[in-house]
Amino acid sequence: MRTLAILAAAVAAVGVGARQEGDGGQIVIGGQGGGHASAKEGKKLTGRFLHITDLHPDPYYKPHTSLTTCHRTPGPSLPYGTPLSDCDSPPTLVNATLSWIDAHLPAVDFVIWTGDSARHDRDEQIPRTAAEITDANTELADAFREAFADKGVPVVPTLGNNDILPHNILLGGPNKWLQTYGRVWHHFIPEVQRHGFQRGGWFTVEVIPGRLAVVSLNTLYFFERNSGVDGCASRSEPGWEQMEWLGIQLGFMRDRGVKAILMGHVPPARTGGKKLWDESCWGRYVVWVERYRDVVVGGAWGHMNIDHFLLQKGKKGVKALMGPQGEEAVEGWAIGDMGGDVAIASVDEYLQELRDGFAKVPDPRDALAGEVEGEGRGERKKRKRALKRMGGEWAERYQVSLVSPSVVPNYFPSLRVVEYNVSGLDAGVGEVKERATATSWRLPGEDEDEDEDGEFEEEDSDDEDEEEGGDAHADGKKHKKKKNKKKHRKPKHPDLKIPPPPPRGSPPGPAYSPQPLSWTGYTQYFANLTRIAEAEAAADAAAAVADSNSVDVSGDGKGKNGKGGKGGKDKPKGDGGEFKYEIEYTTFNDSKGFALPDLTVRSFLGLAHRIGRAKGGISSFAEVDDAEVDTEVDAEDDEEEAGLVDKAWSWLSGSEDDGVDAEGKKMKNNGKKGKGKKSERAWKVFVNRAFVGTGAEKGMGSNGVREKGEEL
Repeated sequence: MRTLAILAAAVAAVGVGARQEGDGGQIVIGGQGGGHASAKEGKKLTGRFLHITDLHPDPYYKPHTSLTTCHRTPGPSLPYGTPLSDCDSPPTLVNATLSWIDAHLPAVDFVIWTGDSARHDRDEQIPRTAAEITDANTELADAFREAFADKGVPVVPTLGNNDILPHNILLGGPNKWLQTYGRVWHHFIPEVQRHGFQRGGWFTVEVIPGRLAVVSLNTLYFFERNSGVDGCASRSEPGWEQMEWLGIQLGFMRDRGVKAILMGHVPPARTGGKKLWDESCWGRYVVWVERYRDVVVGGAWGHMNIDHFLLQKGKKGVKALMGPQGEEAVEGWAIGDMGGDVAIASVDEYLQELRDGFAKVPDPRDALAGEVEGEGRGERKKRKRALKRMGGEWAERYQVSLVSPSVVPNYFPSLRVVEYNVSGLDAGVGEVKERATATSWRLPGEDEDEDEDGEFEEEDSDDEDEEEGGDAHADGKKHKKKKNKKKHRKPKHPDLKIPPPPPRGSPPGPAYSPQPLSWTGYTQYFANLTRIAEAEAAADAAAAVADSNSVDVSGDGKGKNGKGGKGGKDKPKGDGGEFKYEIEYTTFNDSKGFALPDLTVRSFLGLAHRIGRAKGGISSFAEVDDAEVDTEVDAEDDEEEAGLVDKAWSWLSGSEDDGVDAEGKKMKNNGKKGKGKKSERAWKVFVNRAFVGTGAEKGMGSNGVREKGEEL
């Protein structure tokens, strides 16, 4: 059996001290007890964490080979990996990524590592083995341990669908794979959590003791394509047990004043008639997060390789728990056949379905707009309806899941650093200096007289008709009789116990209202492998020319310039062939991109609404160059666009009347052409960033998907 040595160079490259042998557990920031001698306790918080996902190291990768697997026969594969191909990550990419992180990435408080740390099973001539998968994960775990955990930076891993054999299929625990990863991640899983991990692969780490925990979910038990289990509908299923465990953990955290980040490999993606999770698991998850919205800070996910966000609505989770109820059945979703990863042709359709869903969300500006003198009853009703659809001023009906792009170069390799609010965290445990002053919105079914037997109490209203695109305003009389009627519905599964909502009078959680631990923004890094390869080739060519001019005439090994002959010392320096990650974009300086004032749900709701206003398909991207669009729009309203982030704050606070000022009137009179292109901007930015700036969207067919037979 071949033993992998993917990261032998990486361990030396990250430049940390020798590994301490034996058990010590993982030192958390300011933690007490056990750990590695080199770990630093009581570290000052940086307010940053790293999200890294889907490395997919492939020890058989060879440069200049065919793009079918990048294993053999001559072809165009690149030294650090090949974007827009089916090839996995060469050892050079994994090593260089870890080296770059150690040398250049700002210090972080903890690391979220969302799985898929072995190659795909795509090469029939070299089938994967259990030993190979274990070795690949062990070497990566050792590298992460030395780069982070030994320095006191917690690392929280999770299982990916390609970290097991056969891929996608994981039976209920205890089983051999959970035992294996219990050993591989021994230093990352707190001792008190190890028994639970053996049961089902789930655990928590308090990355800031008494303040913040990261909950590592085993999403393989929720995954629609795992035929070894059957969702979360039966007590006998590990998915049911995991959801029960999650509810208990979040309840404990609520009692202790601890907040939680939820993480996993497969995200809770669900668009139109497609999904990644079993419906029973998705419904419970959405309801659980809604009920513990005062605890959950956010969700971080991988698997899909594309950069995007998801919106979930609690009411949809309730419907999922009730069963079909005459609704259209949701079909299983296989995004690409290669290990469940997203094929480009599938992404096209998926992103457009996301946009269709975004088109139905309420505009926070409608809900939060201030009252205007002389406005009619209709405008007041519209504002009240929008506020209700959002779930109050903090948009508590909705949830956000952030899906990070991958290191494996399906597009360009990518890393994400998320920043969060650390103000007030130097107070005593359980005390917070800065809190939201408003109280949490009470959703239907969360009144004081809520049933104890797990029934949901729902209000029938016209907001759902409006959300689904119906004209609730014009057809108000039709729905008048239904309005304000309440109905009690029991969950489909009588054993299901619904968690309690936030205590009455409690403030909105950090996912909704800016406060300590709220996510404030993120920076997305990428490595342009094409440019790196071109620079390396140019540097090699220049070095070859320099070598040819450096003839050894003295016999002392030096060239005629005295600086050395063939040996590379004359090779140009600078960017020539140097591997590096660059900033693709940051939400902190993004007025012409997402224009997010922060990462609260309300901010994402506003972004989703702007994306949803676009009408054109992805295929139209090839027709007009982005620079041309930017030039035309900027010529019309550059001054307005420059302050878009500030205006976003005004929109959300309701202190600005959209389009009332002189600049707004001027913009309206500038013609429909520029305005139309501007309305497409958020959508185009969203799609371009989904493909990590590779421009893959430019090659779509007329129906919005990549033409059949087109080479990637």
